[in-house]
Amino acid sequence: MSITEKGYQLLDAHGNLTDNAKQDIKEGPDKSMTNMGMIARLLFCRYNAGAFPLAMISTDNFSENGHHFEEGILTIAKGWAHNKFVPKSFIDYLQDETQISFPWSMIDRITPNPSELVAQQLKKTGFEDIEIIHTLKNTNIALFGNTEETHYLVIEDNFPNGRPALENAGVILTNRETVNDADQMKVTACLNPLHTALAIFGCLLNQQSISEEMKNPTLVSLIKQLGYFEGLPVVKNPKIINPRAFIDELINVRLPNKNIPDTPQRIASDTSQKISIRYGVTIQHYIESKRSLQQLIAIPLVFAGWCRYLMGIDDSGNSFEISPDPLLSELQPIVSDINLNSKISVHDQLMPILSNKSIFGHDLNEIGLAEKVEEYFKEMITGPGAVIKTLQRALED
Repeated sequence: MSITEKGYQLLDAHGNLTDNAKQDIKEGPDKSMTNMGMIARLLFCRYNAGAFPLAMISTDNFSENGHHFEEGILTIAKGWAHNKFVPKSFIDYLQDETQISFPWSMIDRITPNPSELVAQQLKKTGFEDIEIIHTLKNTNIALFGNTEETHYLVIEDNFPNGRPALENAGVILTNRETVNDADQMKVTACLNPLHTALAIFGCLLNQQSISEEMKNPTLVSLIKQLGYFEGLPVVKNPKIINPRAFIDELINVRLPNKNIPDTPQRIASDTSQKISIRYGVTIQHYIESKRSLQQLIAIPLVFAGWCRYLMGIDDSGNSFEISPDPLLSELQPIVSDINLNSKISVHDQLMPILSNKSIFGHDLNEIGLAEKVEEYFKEMITGPGAVIKTLQRALED
């Protein structure tokens, strides 16, 4: 399956079943509306046809994807069993790993939305079906995909019905723990944190592509500090991929690739939902290993930059459109009274944000990191050009 993380979602922001999930459970398999309901229905058909084994593999880009896939299917199926649509033996079938497995996977390949630039390049070569459909939900659909050459696919080797020789196509087959280690390496230290840093500061510096950002030596210094000096020392080596070599390739080959039409604005979407994993895990490693959080430079710069980003004013003093985020309506009013050239302490204004454990995974005041974030933020609001100057000063110290 590759249906994006939202395709597995059955719960709302308060942890309750969505209306569609409730409807699926109430109406039964034949009237399924959710992705999980429709897939559970197909599994019920397989069960009725002979209870044959099958591996259900999510190749969507989020942590513990197999666990969430299994949880979604079982939520619907158990609801059906409760309402007498399916027998208990169907639930037993789904929970027997020798029958149905939900292997975890780690996938890494930068694949932006279909690009008009790529479409025109294809047209010049004689490719005819280049039209990009723009949906009402801001999704772009095309008969082509634009992606990078580099790719990693790591899958838990748990196939109850056998499998083809996927390793011959470059897939890394391993155990669940190693899959998770590889995923944590990427998501919490070696790629995603760097991507988010570029997204935040790219928007503030009015950059329109990731590859263009990589021409800015200050931004390159920022992500090198973040990856090599703050993430790498505490990340667990999965052994199947070398973390330092992974960062080397990312910085020297992948991110500067001008043929990948990726934008900081796309990556900046839903940042409030990403920070706790992309940075909070590294902070937790520092705390557990009794390393001083005061040695961190890039992570508090990113946090300060994100608070500055929420103001919706770029480093030239011009307003810009903030990317979609479910917490914008809650967070933007907190910084709405802060202006460039403001000479304020900012502590009281930023306290509701920096103390929010659901965003950072920690109360930054409790762990002693808030003050550093506040100082960087104060520098970033001293006037036009202050963001880039703050980065330069902090990274040169």
